[in-house]
Amino acid sequence: MIDLSQKKFPDREREMNKKKIGRPIHNSAFDTFVKEGSLYVRSINCNRQIKDIDFYSSNITTLAYNNGYIIGATSGEKSVIFLQVLHSAYDCAAPIYELKETNNTVGIATISLTDIIIGSNNDKGNIIKITGVHGYGDVIQEWDYPYPEEEKLLEIPDKILTFKQSKKDKNIVYIITDTGKFIIYNIEENSLNKIGILSENFFSKVICEGDDGNVYLFKELGGILIYKDNKIEETGIKIPCFPGKGPYAKISAAIWKDNTLIVGDTEGLLSKVILPNEECKNEIIPLGKPTSVGGIDFLVEITDGRIYGVAGSFDGMAHLFLYNPKKHSIKDLGVCCATVEKGWYGYVIGDMVVCPDGHIVLGENDKLGCLFHYYPPIV
Repeated sequence: MIDLSQKKFPDREREMNKKKIGRPIHNSAFDTFVKEGSLYVRSINCNRQIKDIDFYSSNITTLAYNNGYIIGATSGEKSVIFLQVLHSAYDCAAPIYELKETNNTVGIATISLTDIIIGSNNDKGNIIKITGVHGYGDVIQEWDYPYPEEEKLLEIPDKILTFKQSKKDKNIVYIITDTGKFIIYNIEENSLNKIGILSENFFSKVICEGDDGNVYLFKELGGILIYKDNKIEETGIKIPCFPGKGPYAKISAAIWKDNTLIVGDTEGLLSKVILPNEECKNEIIPLGKPTSVGGIDFLVEITDGRIYGVAGSFDGMAHLFLYNPKKHSIKDLGVCCATVEKGWYGYVIGDMVVCPDGHIVLGENDKLGCLFHYYPPIV
């Protein structure tokens, strides 16, 4: 049993303590749904010119941005790759190819405009290559382009939890398996390099790549690990959570921001971890709980430094929230509810990705899953 009676938790960020408490939440649509910025939804059916993805195969579980395209994949009874060309006259999303080797996708790595690598699971983990992924006009008009081809490259004995392409080296993909193994996949060499095990018991599936060239990983009790020089090392840093929740809380989202880690856990607590360097010591600052719903699912940073996240998908009531580091403020924006292209609610989010223009795309991990496009307000 863990004794927390003598444990001291860091103070809340000083600047945030100066903020006035806002008005109480009222039971109204204004307070419930995303109320700032612009939000619209896209069904994955290309204006009904292509057959819809099957009801039980439409949960969006992974998204990627690739040179003007949003490419994603679904999971369920089958897995389907879909595509949306941004800023075009079509401005619609459509299914492109039905995968034969898997029905559970967990990540996408882009090789070129038309070739991708997919991390997926059946009884074991699979790495699959898809070549010839073209625009949906090819499918509608039956233009003379090669149909996508599928090739199973490698099989992993364990199931893949995380399949994340490196930001600095697109040839590298970081993998975490359900047994806690941390593996590096080299796309060019089509090879796997097992680095080590995060923890024998309790670990997080979150991978955070820093601008310092290191990769940050997480284990039980908020412990931070670091991958560098081809090995995993302990940092000795532990991120506190709500009292009494330590054995249960996992780090569920993390991003790098100016020599700090912004992390969220499964209990919904957002924290800032200042990493030690020559100029400063390690410091952990709890930022608070952005929403009243469950754990934090995703965090992304847009071009002007604002950080958006999603919390509550596990409980079936996902909220979008904003953390603004410059203003030291956190805001619960509400549930994703769009009225353009149709009226649609997004209660479970499977992935989110940022486009170069600063707008965010969220994939709905639910039956008849749709894409939500969120344009933050200009500040």
